[in-house]
Amino acid sequence: MRAYDLGPTGDRRGEKALEDALRASLPGDVPVGIDLQHGEVRVGSDADPQVLVFAIESAGYPVTSVEEIRS
Repeated sequence: MRAYDLGPTGDRRGEKALEDALRASLPGDVPVGIDLQHGEVRVGSDADPQVLVFAIESAGYPVTSVEEIRS
């Protein structure tokens, strides 16, 4: 799983568009968690982080960092 930090956006209006952009870039049914109020996206996939950063930024949210999360 990776966490993509967007910084605090306080914006929830674009959540659906962001989820759609991520799902279009992911294979199959991958867990995606979006918390725009706190500026974080979590994706349970080994998908190429550059592809997901591009999807997130294309939806209008700049990514400030990407962190690998180990269970």
